[in-house]
Amino acid sequence: MIIAHIHSHLSSSLWEGLMHPLTGWDHLLMLVSIGFLSTHFINHQKRILITILLGLLVGGGLRSIAQSGVIVEIFIGATLALCGYYLIKRTSVVNAFEIVVLVGGIGIIHGMAHGMELKGSNPFSFFGGMLMMSFFISSGVSIFLLFLKRDRSSVFISVGVLSVLGGCIKLIG
Repeated sequence: MIIAHIHSHLSSSLWEGLMHPLTGWDHLLMLVSIGFLSTHFINHQKRILITILLGLLVGGGLRSIAQSGVIVEIFIGATLALCGYYLIKRTSVVNAFEIVVLVGGIGIIHGMAHGMELKGSNPFSFFGGMLMMSFFISSGVSIFLLFLKRDRSSVFISVGVLSVLGGCIKLIG
């Protein structure tokens, strides 16, 4: 698998948008982590999924602000590590504002990266496909975890550690 941000130019097709979340380990790890977060903070589940999707759209619209792909990649690594931290921490003492800021920030930063890849293209088809696939992956993980009958603590910590390590790899890479 490749890292799917910044290093390629995307077309604006719906199909490319649908396939894009499947093209890099960083995408899949982030979407799985978001699914885990939305399962852990079940009272905020709808807020998390809606906020990440809106953040992606806002970030895509802010693509002209992001001039350096390297800086955006660093922020992506940081968001991946931060998401992992919340999975490891596993506290249920978190407020809605903290969730919205964390998840909205993740969405905006990742949306900016995708917006930079769409230089000059019409983003509506691409973002529509990407948002659909992102929603299906994150929601699918969340639904799967809700039906998992055993203690999920070790699974959450494992995914959290992977997410922190993945974020660190992106930060130094």
